[in-house]
Amino acid sequence: MQRNLFHNTQPIREATINKIKFQTQQLDKKIVVDINKLLNRVKKEKKIEMKKQIIFYSSSILALCLFSTFIAIIK
Repeated sequence: MQRNLFHNTQPIREATINKIKFQTQQLDKKIVVDINKLLNRVKKEKKIEMKKQIIFYSSSILALCLFSTFIAIIK
């Protein structure tokens, strides 16, 4: 009978058992979360997103103005 092995020569059953044990160990730990850090991160992300939108809109308006100027010069 042929055994199914991973690249690290562990049988599949052993690897899945080890994976399940590792996941249950991680669930037992409690993580302390500071709400102020999360809110600050959200505020920073909003500012960055707003800057990206301003840059995008201003560059599109500039491109439109340059294109219209180029068309006006050609006529």
